[in-house]
Amino acid sequence: MIIFIAFNQEVSISDNYKATIILGLFLSLIGDIFLMIKIRDWFIYGLLFFLLAHMVYLYTVINQIGFQIHIQFLLPALIGAIILIKTLLPKTGNKKPFVFIYSIILITLLWQSLEFIKISNEVSSKLFLIGIIFFVISDTLLAFNRFVLNIRFAQFYILTSYYTAQLLISLSI
Repeated sequence: MIIFIAFNQEVSISDNYKATIILGLFLSLIGDIFLMIKIRDWFIYGLLFFLLAHMVYLYTVINQIGFQIHIQFLLPALIGAIILIKTLLPKTGNKKPFVFIYSIILITLLWQSLEFIKISNEVSSKLFLIGIIFFVISDTLLAFNRFVLNIRFAQFYILTSYYTAQLLISLSI
């Protein structure tokens, strides 16, 4: 449904922006399918497709504004990354390399999305940023629920924040 919304959005930024957002949504859909399959080892495949989606979203932002470095966005991203990685990695077992790489890409995506607002203070960049924030919330909840502690009603919080993220990202077109 969200991909359908994205396809029907009027282009406000560029055709390339729209195409890469739709590609990210499609990769996320494949990631969803792998996460729904209850074979434990398939979690990595879902993680891989979400990593690819985040990399596409990161490419989308960098393609619009270039790779930006402003300390007011970099420093909080680094602090967040350190806290996230130091908390998660000891609990992830043989999935450490995957979780580490995923976390770095996700935090970089958040950082560059903040940079997107600084350069392009348009409604579309704001929707994109808020969508990415919801994605970070969703992924953090998923990781903590899977590796650190059992969160009551986790599935509700994870899915609500995840679909809010995808909807906002699709509306950013």
